[in-house]
Amino acid sequence: MGLLLQLLQEGWHFKHEDVVSALADLKAPEAVEALYKVTYWVPSYLEFDDARALAVKAIWALGAIADPPGAGLLDGVKHESKYHHPAKRIKAVVDAGGKVHVADGFC
Repeated sequence: MGLLLQLLQEGWHFKHEDVVSALADLKAPEAVEALYKVTYWVPSYLEFDDARALAVKAIWALGAIADPPGAGLLDGVKHESKYHHPAKRIKAVVDAGGKVHVADGFC
């Protein structure tokens, strides 16, 4: 887990989306903060990507983690950015058990 979290912050490689996917599969609450940061960070090799695929994957990964603070971060992503942000197209709901459910749609 630690190595994946470290790789997510490093700018020397080109596999950030793969790292996010691995963290999503692990569904580890420890990854919430790092995934949140990736929703705003654009590595130089992805500057051409107006769809912000890395941020979208990170948002979906946050939604896969059964961690209520992750849901709060998703809500924060929708409201903090002054630029068009992929989270504005995603709705997150926390159920009674604390599981975060993410669905496409404009919030």
